[in-house]
Parts: sequence; C-alpha cells; structure tokens
Amino acid sequence: MLYFLSFLLLFVSSTSVVLSDTIALNFNSLPSSQGWTYSTSGNSIPETDIFSVNNNTLYQDSLEVGYSASGYNCYIYYDVINNSLPFTISITAKVIKEGKDHPFGFAFGANFPISESIKKGVLIGLGTNNIKDSSGKTLSTLIDNTEFHNYLLDVNPKLGYSFYIDEVLIYTGSKDSFRDYSHDVGYNSYILLGDGTGSNNAQAEIKKYVFTQFDKCVDSDGDGVIDQWDNCPGTPLNSYVNNKGCPLIDNSALSGRILMKGQPLTDGNATLFQTGELFQKSPINNNGWYKFENVSEEKSINIMIRKPVE
Repeated sequence: MLYFLSFLLLFVSSTSVVLSDTIALNFNSLPSSQGWTYSTSGNSIPETDIFSVNNNTLYQDSLEVGYSASGYNCYIYYDVINNSLPFTISITAKVIKEGKDHPFGFAFGANFPISESIKKGVLIGLGTNNIKDSSGKTLSTLIDNTEFHNYLLDVNPKLGYSFYIDEVLIYTGSKDSFRDYSHDVGYNSYILLGDGTGSNNAQAEIKKYVFTQFDKCVDSDGDGVIDQWDNCPGTPLNSYVNNKGCPLIDNSALSGRILMKGQPLTDGNATLFQTGELFQKSPINNNGWYKFENVSEEKSINIMIRKPVE
C-alpha cells in the first residue's frame, strides 16, 4: 500500500483578499538599508565583501573566502511571519558558480514557530544544477540554475510547502518536510536570503525577491485556485482547471483497474497528477476500477493509488 500526500495551499473565505505583509527588495541599495540584517556565523567577513548592488541586481560572491566548516553570510528579516497564515517567497535568481556540489552556498527560506517550544523552517538551497531543501531532500537535479529562473516557495506553516520553478510544480512536502530549529533561540520568526553554509559558497545574482503573507484568501468561483492567482475568474461550477484557474480544453476520459495478487482492489482512491499538479481524485469501485474525466492529452500523466490502513 502506498500513501502519498499532496495538497494545494489554498484557503477559502467569503471576503476579499487582504495582504497582511509584503516585503519586496529594492535593487537600488543593499538589503541592510531596507530593514534586513546582515548576519554572519563562523566568520567576520564584511557585508560589502560578499554582496553588492548594480544594474538593478543584487550580487553575491562568497567564493574563495575560507569559511569554517559551518556558518553563513546572509540577510535575515526578523519577526515578519504569522505562523497561522500561508505565505509565499518569490525570487528570480541564478547561481553562476558554486564551491562544490552542495547547493546551500545560495539559499532562501523561512523559519517560524509552530508553538511556544517548537520552531520549524524550510530553506531552499540552489546549486548550479542541484536543488535541496533543509531536510536534505533533493528537489531537482535537472534544472540549469546558471540561467535565471523564477522560484516560488509556497508555505503553510501548519501543513507543509510546495516549490515551483517557472510556474511548474516541482515538489510538494508535508509538514514533516520542515526542519526543526527549536534549538535556535532569540527570535520569533524570520526570512533568509544569501549564503546559508560555511562549507560551500557561491556566486549568485538576484533580480527579484518578494515575500507575501495573506490575511485571507478567496476562491470566488470555487475552482480550487484563489483569486490572487486565478487567470480565469468566473469559471463554471465543477469545471476542471489547471493551476492558473483556466479550464482544460483538450480533454478525454481515462480509466483503469487495480489488481492485487490477481484480485481487484475494492476500496481506496486513485489520484491523477498532470505535469506535477494535483488534478483530480477518483474512488476505486468494488471491481477495482477508477475513472478520470477531462484529462488533458497534452500533459504528462501520473497516477498514485492509495489504500487505507485497516
């Protein structure tokens, strides 16, 4: 039996979308002049030896600085996250070079309290072609990160996170994917950007950074995509849509039967994923059959079977 957790971090309300906090970097000055704190550990390298701003771009160059086995040189923005609300971090960046095959020479993410005694976080480390999260999970080895991409970290502190590259879902992790930072003291929450490790360093360029946290999120047409990200408002009820809220046009039905040791699986669910998106679910009937409607023939198809524990 196989259990697979996947979710869209969407929350429905009857009121309009309200942003509780938005932090967007201005690339005319260093982040330290915009409310961020330049922070070091394991070394005392000055900020301007690592970071610079030019042509509306933030440059990081921490190569060849002789760091210790652990530590960091990065920017931190403290006490910005409400741990009861979802938030996103969107950046446009590239990693030109890294010291060795360890992606946290350039990283971004957030730490937040789950309770008074428990603190969790997720950090995304970008190498030239390797992406990991702070739990050690490899998210991708197929992306050329030496070219600019749009990276989006979508987090619900209570449930987990999703990670997108150029609007394509790459990975979805449950709350067990968060790393435990309860040993860190002296802060409530923070967001982080820069060199996240002393054992590996990197050259990177950042052209956009936006942190956004929502007070309320609305899905006015009930299609599973909140208004903030819905490119097709007013979708008819029960329509099948993509992750931008637009109806699927090139559609067909897909069905199959599940046998276990020659006998039909008589309960459980089948879940269809198309291009990484959670598309739809189908119950498995008493003869082991499932069926999906309105399946796009232009997208990759992956089906996950779940059988409940007795």
